[in-house]
Amino acid sequence: MKFILKKWCLVFFIFLNQPTPVSLNTTSNSTSPEPEPFLVKLANERIKKAETKCLERMETMPPFEGEEMVTKYCDENGVWFKHPETNNTWTNYTMCDPFTPQKVLHMKIMFILTCAGHSLSLITLIISLGIFVYFKNLKCQRVTLHKNLFIAYILNSLLVLIHLSQIATDKDLVKRDPAMCKVLQFFHQYMMACNYYWMLCEGLHLRTLVVASLFVKNVGFWIYYLMGWGAPMLPNLIHAIARATHFNDNCWLSTDTHLLYIIHGPIMGILVLNFFFLLDVIRVLAMKMRQNHVNEFRLYIRVIRAALILTPLLGIQFVLFPLRPNNVLLGQIYDYLMHILVHFQGFSVAAIYCFGNKEVKKTLRRHWERKKMEWCWERHNATANNKAPHKDIAVVTRPELQRNEVASSEEQATEVIPLEIM
Repeated sequence: MKFILKKWCLVFFIFLNQPTPVSLNTTSNSTSPEPEPFLVKLANERIKKAETKCLERMETMPPFEGEEMVTKYCDENGVWFKHPETNNTWTNYTMCDPFTPQKVLHMKIMFILTCAGHSLSLITLIISLGIFVYFKNLKCQRVTLHKNLFIAYILNSLLVLIHLSQIATDKDLVKRDPAMCKVLQFFHQYMMACNYYWMLCEGLHLRTLVVASLFVKNVGFWIYYLMGWGAPMLPNLIHAIARATHFNDNCWLSTDTHLLYIIHGPIMGILVLNFFFLLDVIRVLAMKMRQNHVNEFRLYIRVIRAALILTPLLGIQFVLFPLRPNNVLLGQIYDYLMHILVHFQGFSVAAIYCFGNKEVKKTLRRHWERKKMEWCWERHNATANNKAPHKDIAVVTRPELQRNEVASSEEQATEVIPLEIM
């Protein structure tokens, strides 16, 4: 009897020390998972809080690179790192900061490139426009298109410089959000769009001349005016209405909205269309040069030269470099390259199609020679008045003929030239 009682006591003791295991596959609602240790739970909460803070800061600041992340150090004893100055638990948000010295330098360089590009473009475009307007012998449909494109570039550069100097650098003005800054942003977007629509006019006109071999003087040119100045107004008005009703941020400066595709969508289509215009024009030029038995190497050189000359006029550089690389270094190189191509585009177009144009250089050289002769004439007249008079001879000369005009036999003038000049 005593043995049996001891035996049951031993079994009961073993049962208390080894409870019945619970199956992991049970579906009973009465069982609950084992709670996490306190330190693990606290660490997870702080990590989530750090991620949330970093995400909130990143959403209100400029875009960040893919390698950037927030860090929080935990030592071998499970204690969070404390900042030596504040002696408080510290989370490293420096990688979330867009104002690190490297990023500030990068932004300064891009700001300088933007201002320098638009300032240089503004000066050269105004001079080029003045040349095209002053010299009437340069007037033709192609130059008329150039003049309208130059005007669009000039107005766009002016608005960009005003925007950078008066709005982008004035935080108080952006906080006040006056209607004036939204009106300025509207016209900035409009003039930017006009640039690309006039590029389309240039591409369409060039293809018409080269491919279709059509040239109708002063017939239907109003279509270009409607396309260059009128067509951009419609998407910009739609964007302004949609922006005011659905995404009315301060001064409409934010780019974090798909409403911008109302303006940028047609522009993308224009660039793609101009790209095909360029390919078609180069194809026809190469075919005509082959028919003229041009050397193969010279043919390639001329084709490449034509492509390089037409690229800034038609905006093809935006099609060739559409995406920004994810790599930090390659991304910065891409930013610098695109800033040069975009903001110096007005300067490159003025340099190629005005200062580098043979007709313009010939006209300027002829005008300079005439002015130089007039200056010499006045100087010699002034010196001749102080000396004894000399016998003069009459020389029959023709005035400078206008371009594409034939001088008649009656158009003769007589100038009296002193013998000293002869």
